[in-house]
Amino acid sequence: MLAGGFGNYLSIRSALRIGLIPPLQADKIRYVGNAASLGAQLCLVSETERHRAEGIARGIEHVSLATHPDFQEIFVECMNCPRG
Repeated sequence: MLAGGFGNYLSIRSALRIGLIPPLQADKIRYVGNAASLGAQLCLVSETERHRAEGIARGIEHVSLATHPDFQEIFVECMNCPRG
């Protein structure tokens, strides 16, 4: 699923070609629009979805990649886009 502004303006074919998204069948990839807004709306109108979102939020762990001593080198190495 491709969401938000990023997903709305992204060509699935081009993103697959340069390796920006995992190599999946194009028909398995779809645009979902503003997923954050939809999630917020669901939480407002559904107690079940609100509890589900709370459970997910409790399970999130923030990992600061920038504090890893080799982050910059690893990041730059991974920027190598495959040739199409």
